[in-house]
Amino acid sequence: MSQRLLLHIGRHKTGTSAIQNYCCTADEQFARHGAIYPRAGRRRETGTLFPAHHQLAVQCHLPSHDPETFDRIRAEFYEEIAGHDLVVLSSEGFQNIRDFALLDRFFDGFAQFDVSIICYLREYLSYLVSSYRQMTQNQQRFLTFARYCRRDFRIGDFLEEWSAIGDLVTRPFDRGRLKDGDVVADFLDLLGMEREAEGGRIVNHSIGGNLLFFRLIENRYGIEPIPYREAEQLAIDHAPFRRAFYISDEQATQIRASAPYNAIVAKRIGELELQSYAQEPVVPVLDTIDADLHRVYSGSRLANMRNRLSHVLEEKENWFEYRPHVRHKDRTKARRVS
Repeated sequence: MSQRLLLHIGRHKTGTSAIQNYCCTADEQFARHGAIYPRAGRRRETGTLFPAHHQLAVQCHLPSHDPETFDRIRAEFYEEIAGHDLVVLSSEGFQNIRDFALLDRFFDGFAQFDVSIICYLREYLSYLVSSYRQMTQNQQRFLTFARYCRRDFRIGDFLEEWSAIGDLVTRPFDRGRLKDGDVVADFLDLLGMEREAEGGRIVNHSIGGNLLFFRLIENRYGIEPIPYREAEQLAIDHAPFRRAFYISDEQATQIRASAPYNAIVAKRIGELELQSYAQEPVVPVLDTIDADLHRVYSGSRLANMRNRLSHVLEEKENWFEYRPHVRHKDRTKARRVS
């Protein structure tokens, strides 16, 4: 009889941290259901455990593949899952896989498994805003929001590719449609379980407001960034640092119309709620920017950021304004017409 293998692949910013933090502390509950959330693929170099199977996902992604580490994790995995009916793996890193050869090799062509893939999806603009904030916080990379909106998330290809691996279950990341309004309860329901503890309510806060603006300045000028967890704690402690940024309803309509994302996702999960960002603050928030600088920085870092901030404000660029991308051919045509 085949073992059930459930791969939770994200996507980013859909409650993955909450799900993973619950699962990694639910060994007894999983065991009562003949299930396991393996330690293999979650172990850091220090020996401590990640909540998620990021190491396993990394080793199945060709650019970061190391044969020795791959073989070690694979051996640990098969030893650990023996005798269990259901194996649950979770990492949003799985969504980065484009060539499935290593994944297929890790699971021996999935011959012994009945495979299900769970993927939570959110509305296009909501996903853009959330993932842009996360990228800015997590990477030393400067992109304006308009430039970020040019990214092709290949959502149609993504869903088709994973559908070829197993039974793809897509769920809306919409609290109004989740079981009990809770992504953890919703996920457990798909496993045939119920939430038994309050664990997993940890929220991976994305930064916003002037804190997001400061982070963009750090990225643009190569300034040593505020550490990730420190920035997250600032957002937890100060609500304006968790706010998104202003997008007019007209611009929101343009962004949503610029890609087929919502049409493709709606076919999978039904009608999508379209959030308005017209009530969010215009960033930078100039009324509080000096106080916010002092909230975040001190000493020489404060002086350096103040100088950079002055220069950025003089440029009067709006890093958060959406501008439709004009292709080179279109620009050439427009010049000829004029």
